[in-house]
Amino acid sequence: MKIIHIIPNLKRGGAERICIDICKEQNKQGHKSLIVTFENGNDFKELVEDISIQIIPTKFVPSIIKKNTLEIEVLEKFILDFAPDIIHSHLYAADLITFQLSDKVKCKFFSHLHSKRKELNSKIPALNTKEKIIRRWEKRFYIKLLKQKKVKSIAISKDVYSFAKEDLKQNENNCVLLENCINFNTFKSTSKKLNSPIKLIALGTINKNKSQTFLIESFAYLSKENFTLTIIGDGPEFENCLELVRSQNLSENIFLLGAKNNPEDFLKDAHIFVHAAKSEAFGLSLIEAMAAGLPVVTTDGYGNRDIIKEGKNGFVIWERNPQKFADKIKVLIDSPKLYNEMSKNAIEFASNFDVKPYCEKLLEIYKS
Repeated sequence: MKIIHIIPNLKRGGAERICIDICKEQNKQGHKSLIVTFENGNDFKELVEDISIQIIPTKFVPSIIKKNTLEIEVLEKFILDFAPDIIHSHLYAADLITFQLSDKVKCKFFSHLHSKRKELNSKIPALNTKEKIIRRWEKRFYIKLLKQKKVKSIAISKDVYSFAKEDLKQNENNCVLLENCINFNTFKSTSKKLNSPIKLIALGTINKNKSQTFLIESFAYLSKENFTLTIIGDGPEFENCLELVRSQNLSENIFLLGAKNNPEDFLKDAHIFVHAAKSEAFGLSLIEAMAAGLPVVTTDGYGNRDIIKEGKNGFVIWERNPQKFADKIKVLIDSPKLYNEMSKNAIEFASNFDVKPYCEKLLEIYKS
C-alpha cells in the first residue's frame, strides 16, 4: 500500500512519536509510507533517518461570517502525484486541512484520535461567549468534513472511542478502537528487583495537566534517604516545578532533567513509574515504562483505566491525594515479592502493544 501520514509537525509528543513508529514499521512490512508535516520542527531526528518527510506549508483560517481562507494547493498536488491508497491524519489541525482536499484525491481517509479533541470542547468554564460560539461552529464544521470524506476514526482508548461516537457522531462502521503502540524492543528490559535508593521516574510534557507538582508534593511523604525521583520532560511548568523542589529542600532527591532523546535508558535504570495526569487519552508512557519492567503508580486520567490492571501491573489512586499516592508506593516496596511479580506482569502486558502486530491490525482496518 501507499500511505501518507499527515501531522502538523514532529515536535516532541506522544502522537508524533507514534506516527513515526507506525510509518517506519509499515515500510519494514513492505508498504510505501511517508510523513507530511505543515511546518518545520523535528525533535526526533535520530529516529527518522530512514523515513521520507515532506514539509508542505498550508493555511486554513475559518470564518463564521465570511468565506474560509484555505491554501492547500501545493499539498494537493503532492498527494495527487504520490497517488496514495490511504491518507492517515494525526491531530486536529491535520484533520482540518486534510479533509478539505478536493474530490480529485481518490483514496481512503483515516483520522487517528489521539485525544478527545479539546479544541472542540465548548463547555470549558473559562471560555467566554464568543469562544464558545466559535468552538460550537467548528465542531459542526468538523463533523461535516468527517461525513463528506467518509472518514474512519481510529480511537486510542475506550474513553476516546465513546467521544467519537457520542460527540463526533461516528457509528460502528466509521469508528474503531485500536489502542496505541510502542516499539517494544526499544524499551524492553528484564524484570526488576528492589535496591536502595528506590528510583521513581516520571516521563512527559511538564504542564498543569500532567501535574508533576503533584508528584513532588507526594514525595514529601517518602523518606529522603530511601527514594529519588527523576522527572524527564520539558514544558511550561518546568520552572514552577524546579522552584517547588527547591522550596521543599528536595534538590538532592528530585531531578528535573528536561527532554531526552533516549528515555528508554532512564526507564531501564528506575524501579517505579509514577504518573499524575488529570486527563490522559491513553497513557503511552505507562506502556513504555511497563516494557522496561516498571510497575506503575498513577492517578485516574480516564484513558489510563484501560492500561492498569490493579495489583497486577500497577495501582490507580482514585483521589488526588499526595499522601495516599505515596502510601501506595510504600505498599510496593514493602513487599519485594509483590514488586517482582508486578515487574514481570508489566513486561508481559506491554508486549501486547508492540508496533509490529499493531500495524498488522491497522492494515486490516485500512482494508475494511
